[in-house]
Amino acid sequence: MSTIRVDTVQSTSGSTIFTHSSGLFKPNALICQVSAVNTDQAISATTNTVVQWQTVEIDTGSFWDSTNHRYTPTVAGWYHVSGVLRFKFNNPPETYIYFDVRKNGSYTATYQHQEDALSNSMLPIPSTFVQLNGSGDYIDMSVTMPEAGVLHDHANYKSCLSIQLVHAT
Repeated sequence: MSTIRVDTVQSTSGSTIFTHSSGLFKPNALICQVSAVNTDQAISATTNTVVQWQTVEIDTGSFWDSTNHRYTPTVAGWYHVSGVLRFKFNNPPETYIYFDVRKNGSYTATYQHQEDALSNSMLPIPSTFVQLNGSGDYIDMSVTMPEAGVLHDHANYKSCLSIQLVHAT
């Protein structure tokens, strides 16, 4: 029986892929989380609008574009997307709201929350996997509401979008 002992695994180019610490192998993974608190992004009635995020909390690959509010990684693979969005309607009660996770501006996952009376809420962003080619594909998020409303309307409740590479291709 042979034993291999390593503290660091590197690619042939010298980039660190894994490190060993405290009995665990830690992958050098791509993760990104952006958030917004109390920014009061106005949403017009029945208009599909790109969600704006004010703060980059973590972006291990530096792939977040704060101007266009999108994630454009240079690593091809499957990415897991999830989060939560805080909103309020200007004239409640409303009956629905759509949250869309999009690849290159096209819908990949839509969350429709529908009930008799929506007012102020925090709702989940659709948890989904998106395959990106690593050479221009991007992920962003949009929202549509039947009446005008506001995203990220509260100082104590944070909206956030999380993206993680789960399988490189």
